[in-house]
Amino acid sequence: MLGLTLAVVLPLLCFSAYVVEEAASRAQSLMASELRERARLSANAIDQMLVVLRSRLFAMAASPSLTDGDFEEFQHRITDLVRPRSLTVVLADASGNMVFSTAAPFGTAIPKFPPNAGFQRTIDSGVPGVSGLVRDPVTHRVALYLSTPVSVTGRGTYALGIDVAGVLQDLLEQDQLQPSWAAAVVDRDGWVVAHSRDPARYVGQLGPLEAVARLQSADEGWFTFVSAQGELRDIAFTHVTLSGWAVVMGLPHATLMAPVRISTLQLVVGGLATLALALLFAGLVGRQVSRPIRQLVALGERVGRGEHIPLTRTGLRETDSLARTLHEAAERLAQAAAERQMLLERTVQGQEEERRRIARELHDGFGQYLTALRIGLTGMERDCEPGSDAPRRLAALKDLTGQLGQALGRMAWELRPTALDDLGLERAIAQYLEEWAERYEVRIDQDIHIGPTRLPAAVETTLFRVVQEGLTNVVKHAGADHVAIILHADAAEARLIVEDNGRGLAASEFAPTSRQLGIVGMRERIALVGGTLDIESLPGQGTTLYVRIPLLAARAA
Repeated sequence: MLGLTLAVVLPLLCFSAYVVEEAASRAQSLMASELRERARLSANAIDQMLVVLRSRLFAMAASPSLTDGDFEEFQHRITDLVRPRSLTVVLADASGNMVFSTAAPFGTAIPKFPPNAGFQRTIDSGVPGVSGLVRDPVTHRVALYLSTPVSVTGRGTYALGIDVAGVLQDLLEQDQLQPSWAAAVVDRDGWVVAHSRDPARYVGQLGPLEAVARLQSADEGWFTFVSAQGELRDIAFTHVTLSGWAVVMGLPHATLMAPVRISTLQLVVGGLATLALALLFAGLVGRQVSRPIRQLVALGERVGRGEHIPLTRTGLRETDSLARTLHEAAERLAQAAAERQMLLERTVQGQEEERRRIARELHDGFGQYLTALRIGLTGMERDCEPGSDAPRRLAALKDLTGQLGQALGRMAWELRPTALDDLGLERAIAQYLEEWAERYEVRIDQDIHIGPTRLPAAVETTLFRVVQEGLTNVVKHAGADHVAIILHADAAEARLIVEDNGRGLAASEFAPTSRQLGIVGMRERIALVGGTLDIESLPGQGTTLYVRIPLLAARAA
């Protein structure tokens, strides 16, 4: 059940993972596209701002007060115009000397602008231009000047410039970026001229050389780099057409990867929860299915042991049907076993009765005939003539008759010793062991304690026959010279041990599946009275038989 659940759930989880990862990748691509698009929009806004300011600069450059050289009047007229927007307008000559600045009253001495203000380049080229990043000598702020040449009557050419750094910073700060995003404007040399998040920290700083090289290599693009703070950031950039500046939009790489990371986490958590619930459900269902199966296994084991089993309901239709079949099979097996038991008991009983009858016939019938023959031979011996050979021959016949009588008596005793019926098991076995040891010249140690109460007849017969068969095997197969017999009995059970020091048996010879007739016969006899037979043997180390017969069940039988 668990395997089936895994086979169904895992492909679904894999498909879900594919769908979720695709959605996360799509969200990541949309975020990257939005970042590029925002960079383009900011660049277009800066371009438009520069166009507007340049137009305004051209309008101011055409003012009559400026072209006529009335610089004080010109400054007075444009000061109110540029103050609300915090725009600084300056007029400088080719050497960088300041004529005036709207950030200071007219006539104030103003330090000379650095060469990178670009005023000389504007005057020399005669076309408008954009300066590099400079420090305004009046406001002491970072400034970017958009300048245009102005011809003053009788005085030559000047450069009229307007500081666009403040407007540029306002544009970036007004752009509603996401909290983790940042925007910056970088000039042609790689200096940061505006920053959306912390201008006091970043403006006027030279960007990382690797990043500057990437910005200068293309009009727009995308790259990933490690910032000065050690943060991995993804950058989209595009250039401002009019000024050549680069608008840079950046976000942490972790933010860009957040959709994938969050989706992966959700997938893992959801997948594990789904798999856990599926396995739990499969475990519950499997337990509901396995419980009847375990019951069937237990019932099958009881059927194998020949026990009676009740008709059991397992809760499943299929297993109920199988339980019913096992119940019927157990009933049939029990009936067949009872019939077999009865047949075996009758066979053994008939065998013992036949042995008893044959022994009695041998002892009584043939014994009488042999006695009569011996008496007749004795009488004929007296009638023989002296000196003839007849008395010797008659004496030989008498000895032969005596030997025949002893052989018949021994055969009758082995078939059914009268001591077993008359004196009990203990005396019968003791007598049998004594005669057997004398006949086969084997030393026997015996320890027999049964008690005053006789055992059931079937048990006595079984134990006697097991001793007989064990000793027969010793003579035929074991080649032993020492045998030990231990027989104890109490109210609960009888225990018999037959041990020899012979050549032993291989494991296959005494296994429960062995077909050795002697061992099979002993097992069947012992099973008829409810007992068990265990055999221990190793080649070259002798053989030991352990017999246990419960007497309570035997007496009841």
